[in-house]
Amino acid sequence: MRNYSIKFILFLVAFTIGTIAVFLFFQKKLSPIEVKDAPDFVEASQLNQQKAVQTSLLSSLSFDGDNHGCGNFIAYKSTKDNTKVIGIRAEKNSLTLGKIPKTFDIDTDKNLEVFLYDFGKERFEGYGGLCFDAISVGLDPIELTAKSGKATISISTIPKDPFYKVTIILENVTFQTPNKNTINLERIEIKDVTVGFLMG
Repeated sequence: MRNYSIKFILFLVAFTIGTIAVFLFFQKKLSPIEVKDAPDFVEASQLNQQKAVQTSLLSSLSFDGDNHGCGNFIAYKSTKDNTKVIGIRAEKNSLTLGKIPKTFDIDTDKNLEVFLYDFGKERFEGYGGLCFDAISVGLDPIELTAKSGKATISISTIPKDPFYKVTIILENVTFQTPNKNTINLERIEIKDVTVGFLMG
């Protein structure tokens, strides 16, 4: 009888130890995984969110700042606070431009490109940077290229050759932001911009 008692006690001890071991094993399996790189993911998420906020407001902006241009040709217009710039790069000779306005499809014509720069809270100063494929030092704008829309362009000569004036009307121009949102700008006029020279 005593042997049975010892065996029963040993069985209970073994059973208890086994139960605890199984419990600890499954508790470890089911516990949340620790991600060491979590701060990096958080920073990346915050950065994307900031860019999303930055670009989501573009469709409600009014481009009523100054007109500028250069080359043969680049013409653009800014917001009053100079934090956003919209413009066009075009090949005058390839487009055979003249005094009579001509309308082009932005998405299919390879001789022109409509762009939009979003400088966030920074201010874009001066127009030389846009003419040299470089912005001002220290500025890192979001650059968007138009996916569709119409560009109507006309030019008029002025006495000082090779300078001339160009007027562009952009209609229903759409851009896609880095976070895949669509921006639609109904109508923007860039009027009587003097171009035709190369800055040096």
